[in-house]
Amino acid sequence: MHRPARPEHADDGEWANYLFYRDNLKGIHAERWLHSYGCRRWFTVLRDTVTHEMHSVATLDAVAIAPGEPHDS
Repeated sequence: MHRPARPEHADDGEWANYLFYRDNLKGIHAERWLHSYGCRRWFTVLRDTVTHEMHSVATLDAVAIAPGEPHDS
């Protein structure tokens, strides 16, 4: 779904479609998470949407590690 071309004229249904209704593809995806009840920092997680396994976690100023790449733990 694309952002409404004229957002000032978009109705609630158009905004709902843009914000909430999208393909839920299976596999590993980079996601932005907020640690809202802790340090209040944003971070990037590579997570498998099928198994919910987290493959890597990184701060926003770091490069997320792709599955299978060597990294320091």
